[in-house]
Amino acid sequence: MKPKKLLLAPALLFSFLIISSEVQAQTASKLILPQKTSTVKRLGAYQVGGLTQSFNSTDKIVSNVQSNSSNGSLGSSGTTTHKVILASSSLPSLWNPLDKASANYNLTTPVLNQNDLSICWEYAGVDGIATSALKQLNQTATLLPSYYDYLSAKNAFTDAINPLAIMETDTQARQLGDGNTLDYVPEMSLLGYDPVLPSSNFKQEITQAEDVPVLKQSFSALQKSNLHVNNTYVLNGMDTSQLPTTTTGIMNRVNQIKQLVYQYGDVQFGVQAEETLDKTLTPRTALYAQVASNGDYTSYTPYSQKTNANLLSTYNGKSYINQDHEMEIVGYDDAFSASNFKEKPAINGAFIVKNSWGSSWGNNGYFYLSYADLFLSSSDIYADSVVARQANQTIYSATNTTPNSAGTYLDFNKSEQTTSNSAIFANTYTSQTTSNNQIEQLNSVSTDIEQAGATVKILYKADGISNSTKLSDFKVLGTYTFTQAGYQTIPFSPVTLPRNTKYTIAFQVTNMTSYSDFQIPVQTPQTQSSGLYPILNQTNSWLYEDNLWTHESVSGQSNFYLDAQTQLSTIDTSNFLKIYRLYNKKNQSYLYTKDANEANTLPKIAPDWVNQGVSWTAPATSDSAIYRVYNPKSGEHLYTLDKNEVAVLTSKNGWKSEGIAFYSAGNYPIYRLYNAKYGVGSHFESSTLSEMQAAVAKGWTYEGIAWYGMK
Repeated sequence: MKPKKLLLAPALLFSFLIISSEVQAQTASKLILPQKTSTVKRLGAYQVGGLTQSFNSTDKIVSNVQSNSSNGSLGSSGTTTHKVILASSSLPSLWNPLDKASANYNLTTPVLNQNDLSICWEYAGVDGIATSALKQLNQTATLLPSYYDYLSAKNAFTDAINPLAIMETDTQARQLGDGNTLDYVPEMSLLGYDPVLPSSNFKQEITQAEDVPVLKQSFSALQKSNLHVNNTYVLNGMDTSQLPTTTTGIMNRVNQIKQLVYQYGDVQFGVQAEETLDKTLTPRTALYAQVASNGDYTSYTPYSQKTNANLLSTYNGKSYINQDHEMEIVGYDDAFSASNFKEKPAINGAFIVKNSWGSSWGNNGYFYLSYADLFLSSSDIYADSVVARQANQTIYSATNTTPNSAGTYLDFNKSEQTTSNSAIFANTYTSQTTSNNQIEQLNSVSTDIEQAGATVKILYKADGISNSTKLSDFKVLGTYTFTQAGYQTIPFSPVTLPRNTKYTIAFQVTNMTSYSDFQIPVQTPQTQSSGLYPILNQTNSWLYEDNLWTHESVSGQSNFYLDAQTQLSTIDTSNFLKIYRLYNKKNQSYLYTKDANEANTLPKIAPDWVNQGVSWTAPATSDSAIYRVYNPKSGEHLYTLDKNEVAVLTSKNGWKSEGIAFYSAGNYPIYRLYNAKYGVGSHFESSTLSEMQAAVAKGWTYEGIAWYGMK
């Protein structure tokens, strides 16, 4: 059975709007949400309402405890260091950049001010990348928050349409200064839209009067930073029925957050600012925030508030805690006393939270949030793994916005018998046209999996997919377990791609049936005439289930979040050998040799042979040897990478091994064809696409790429 396509409620851009009526998920149609009744909300001098909150129609929470699987098999590339998960007992009890006694003291980035704009999401998201770079790379970076405001706004440019704009509601595109989702900044970087540097025309801090459309050229001229997010790690937010009810349950979540903060530098999360930061809202009496006797600004919203109607939205029969403001957790203190909070929690301990309201607010821009705070469990928690952006890297993607901003999923449900461990999700791309001494190598793929503990098998095949594609055509590149949910990059041993040729990457969730519900995020293609954003072409996303391939981009209007990362490199071809091709006019067979003397002499002693010149070049040696075997009875030569095939032919069938003929390496595919009616000449290898296609038109069967060479 096919999975349902769910178009989930995009999150309300101002989540202080209460949804009073329940909204049901519909198959293959977008949900219509109540319209906003307000566009601005302020807390004293501070703007809030910028966080877009995502509601999921099905249960994303498999367990409140992250997976501890150690499965990291990635072929010969080994396990990845970022998958190490520290036990809570291994963490320091103090990790506070504001405390001189802490090992990370002063490991901070500047506190910025979002002023009168609802763009907390970009300040927290961009500073999250900068803070992670400081922790993970020991690198200080000055980045431009408003880059992502323009990147996702329909009215970004005065002279052009912005195809990357996102939808604010089902019918209205996002405008400059509007809200956005928690995942937008880090996962747009993962898609290749990396953070940029400020310029004379684009400052780090702007006001509403300065957040205006610009010439597209001035935006495109912004200089990229050298930072790239290669993984996001997500602790999914809980609906009210899933919230922990014991101290042990609360501390499980706290320890997960502490692990991420310690390992990656910070996490981003959401709160309802009117509750968490109500000390600044006058003349209302503060309920949850206060300045403690020691001068620390503190906040604690108890779990008892999960029944507060002013905090709740109902979606698909479940209640969620509203969030409208995004901030960062940058540290923690296990010994921070519960007595410092206005409402007294039952446990000590606090997270150090960085706000985007400038350094004159709170404790120089920071405050302390109790471990027992309601929003720590009700909000999604995002952590970023940051690496230096690689030169000559290409990211191939079938999508151009983040999963949460797209809000569309294929839903596999166990009770409906649609979960399957054999389903395969594939994207086909076309490699670059490289120069004669360049190769393009596929070295990793990225995908978004929202269920912790899911294990995927990574697959690759040359060429594209059709309805007749066999599973045996795929090569397994490795397996990977998502110890935490998120959009993550999976490395493996490099695969050299044929130049200007289709190739396919795929993944298979090998333990999908372990989940009652499993969602695969997708993006729906949109044309400019549709009035919907982002504008996205149909691509080559394919789904394999029930022993059938479906062109999902066309029939399902779904492009998969499955990206390929490649690297261009120049190779020294000075030691490459010429491979000559000879043709026998009598028996119509072909001979390939690296021996110039053989190529020149054979036509002289056997006139039926014709030297057709150099077909390709090959390295003097490589890891992939091509063996030549000869059948003295028929006169046929056969070429193979398979040692076992050589052993079988020479032991039982009268063939003689002629050793290694040459080696495989490079970006020019050598195509293999077969036609039984040609007898001795039934096997044919060609180094040109046009010749291969012409042979197929004449009745030859294309058997795939045999090996690679260079021109």
